[in-house]
Amino acid sequence: MANSAGSAEAEMSVIVDSIDYKANKLKETGTGIAQNLFQREDMKAIVDSLTSVGEAIDWITDKLGLFGSIGLGAGLFAGLKNVGNPKMFGFSFV
Repeated sequence: MANSAGSAEAEMSVIVDSIDYKANKLKETGTGIAQNLFQREDMKAIVDSLTSVGEAIDWITDKLGLFGSIGLGAGLFAGLKNVGNPKMFGFSFV
């Protein structure tokens, strides 16, 4: 019986040091911050919006496959990178 207290403390220190415990603690801290900053309806709207975006990305990647998705991403990146660039319209100020 005397040794059981030390054993329980040792087990608890292993649990507290685990990655699952730390990740869960971080998640709960983030949840607490979000609940402090936003109203319940705002959080629902944000979650619904993110879910819709995720579903759209899932649909696109399902239709295009791996290489089509990579090509689409590269094309979007290349196009957005040059937005607002004077060379985009053939003008050069140099």
